[in-house]
Amino acid sequence: MENDKRETSKMTNKGKSYKKVFSYYFDNAISKSSNFVIYIVLISFILGLLMTFLKDLLSLNSDKNFFNNWWINVSEILELGQGDSWSDRLVEFIFWVIGIAVTGTVIGFLSTKINTFFKKMSRGKSFVIDSGHILIIGWSNNLFAILKELNIANESNKGQKVVIFSNIDNTKMQDDLALITSSLRSLKIITRSGDPTNPAEIVIPNPNQAKSILILNNESKGDPYVVTTTLSVCSVLENNNTPIIASVKEKYYYDSLKNIIDFNIIPVMPENVISNVSAQSLRQRGLGLVLLDFLDFDGDEIYFKHIPELTNLTFIEAMMSFENSSLIGIVDKHMNVNLSVENEHIISKYEQLIFVAEDDSKITYSKINQVPNYDSSSLSTAQFSNVKRILFIGWSSIGNKILDSISGFLEKDSVVDVLYIEDYVNKSSLKNDCAFNINFETISFVEFDLTQRLKSTSYEDVMVLGYSDKLPVDEADTFTLLKSLELDSICRNQHFNFRILTHILNSSKSKLSEITHSKEIIISDNLSALLMAQLSENPYLYKVFEQLFSSESSSINIFPIEHYIGLEKEITYREIVYSAALKKHNAVGLLFHGENESNPEKDLHINPKKSMILKPIKGDSVIVIS
Repeated sequence: MENDKRETSKMTNKGKSYKKVFSYYFDNAISKSSNFVIYIVLISFILGLLMTFLKDLLSLNSDKNFFNNWWINVSEILELGQGDSWSDRLVEFIFWVIGIAVTGTVIGFLSTKINTFFKKMSRGKSFVIDSGHILIIGWSNNLFAILKELNIANESNKGQKVVIFSNIDNTKMQDDLALITSSLRSLKIITRSGDPTNPAEIVIPNPNQAKSILILNNESKGDPYVVTTTLSVCSVLENNNTPIIASVKEKYYYDSLKNIIDFNIIPVMPENVISNVSAQSLRQRGLGLVLLDFLDFDGDEIYFKHIPELTNLTFIEAMMSFENSSLIGIVDKHMNVNLSVENEHIISKYEQLIFVAEDDSKITYSKINQVPNYDSSSLSTAQFSNVKRILFIGWSSIGNKILDSISGFLEKDSVVDVLYIEDYVNKSSLKNDCAFNINFETISFVEFDLTQRLKSTSYEDVMVLGYSDKLPVDEADTFTLLKSLELDSICRNQHFNFRILTHILNSSKSKLSEITHSKEIIISDNLSALLMAQLSENPYLYKVFEQLFSSESSSINIFPIEHYIGLEKEITYREIVYSAALKKHNAVGLLFHGENESNPEKDLHINPKKSMILKPIKGDSVIVIS
């Protein structure tokens, strides 16, 4: 035992170098602030000694006395008065110490004040003096998606100010935003920090001068925080018409905010947006892509615009008068939206028109000399069956909302099969009161043969849902991604022709599923971010989307092109628009027949030019609002 200790001691001492020993004791000594000045003076004396030897070696010393030369060198280093005698030198040294103390105190005071000033500025507590800005309150995963959409929306109006107000430290917000701000060239982003629920602090981002206000749902604080923040904004808001778009998750809070009629509050439920887009995507191939095109700013969007030249013209005449945009409805002076306008409706000077266009600058009126003389009475008027067989893999409460959204569109003979792992699902979420047939079936995590099931039953659509009711978000998304990849592999190996729709909870992971080949659309919480960005530019768009999502009003449909026009004959798109209008359908695009029906994006043409020439074939379709 004693020998082991000696060996250990030898090894320890052997590992110590003079450099390490010196560094160790120097660090310990210098770490005591009271010793710092003493060590600086001692180092100066040693350096003065070295300089004396060096100057003596070079014959540069002016005095033969070694100590006088040493003092002269120390005086030059510390900027002391040299003095003629040692008593003078002592007095000079005392004056130097006093001067250093006074100067250091003044510099320290000024440094502290300047540091405090910049710290206060960096905390983001100063009042925002800008006007016409978009105010975003809160911090969530959707923020970056919203900023990206706003950047695209303002490409023709560079310099749009966006103020972000959150209870997160201002420096941290700026550090996080620094990762993406280089790509947001159309926006000028300003950050401020404070408590959004406190009326005394909510005035900092100047909500009274904001163009619109978006209130994000913080994952850790939830709906009560959003509601309190909304009420805080309302308490200081002078203009009751300023749109406040608030994201909430629970229907109770959604209804509560909607019932506040004194302010222009537009609540948005992310799950509602997700379920509505999912339901539309399941209805028909291509519908999800059309809705995504309307929701984001990258492509064609929905615009409101007043066109004075159209006053006293009929609606069908107006439809023919725009080469690069599609007219789909009217907004009256009370901002009521109508997507089912009669062809003979006379447009008044108080009405705005609703367009689908690439940009509002593309909405230009061009007078037509003659409406196409086209008789569509001989074409098929048969109703199209919407009997479907859909497979869900995985289940959660959002599945019920998808079923509710799609129930008005599916016929009663449709069948929905749900395969789920029992341990991951709440029994209360298994819904059986649908207008169509629904079958819930428990499966094993490892033993279930999915390939055999897909061979034995023919499905048009397969939707993968995460087990979000019982699993954490990351774990639920991992299951979804793995199942989506498995389905993609089966689809390609077995040459199946069904679509795969994937629901990702965390939108930052949606890119991971893009390596699949047979998907049509990836559903994520980014959809609510897209909608909120649209509403920040035009809050009345929510009335349009409400109608498009509802089975009880005008909705988006895709019908065979022979429903409107003859096949194998060269025509213009204007003729299709006119023929559709005679059937009280507003045409907004074309879906051409393609080899890969599971990925129709490349064959989708939203809002083509009216002068576009085409030769329709069997399998081509027209996208209409009807």
